[in-house]
Amino acid sequence: MRRSLLWGLAVALGAGTLLFSTASSAQEYTTPSTSSAQEYAAVVRLAVASGSVSIRQAGSSQTVPAAVNAPLTAGDYVLTGDASRAELQIDDANFIRASEDVQLRLSRVEQTDHEVQLAAGTIELSVLKVTGGLTSVQTPAITIMPADAGIFRITV
Repeated sequence: MRRSLLWGLAVALGAGTLLFSTASSAQEYTTPSTSSAQEYAAVVRLAVASGSVSIRQAGSSQTVPAAVNAPLTAGDYVLTGDASRAELQIDDANFIRASEDVQLRLSRVEQTDHEVQLAAGTIELSVLKVTGGLTSVQTPAITIMPADAGIFRITV
């Protein structure tokens, strides 16, 4: 009887120690307080590349063949050749389809606002739904800033 009493006391003491150490370690853990907007940089994704599509990254003079799913950031250029097509996924509600002989620059890529400059060619800006952000297209003559959902064809 004395042996079972000691055994029960030892088990209870061990369980209490385990419970106390788990509770104290849980109090010491803190979650990071950085917001996801500051932690992750905004990017545009090259979703489709057909034919001769190339990219010139910001700060570089070298043009390289485009790779599907390549991340693009502010200052990057997208260039399409003859009989070529490209599609850029800006976010879950906006994308741009570029036809042949397009010269397009991503001038601003932020979490909510996106701005592209179209120097030559034809693009189609598709706004599936209006979000809190703004996607605008600058041409040498005008700037297009859609306020409603729709498909907008722009030619320079």
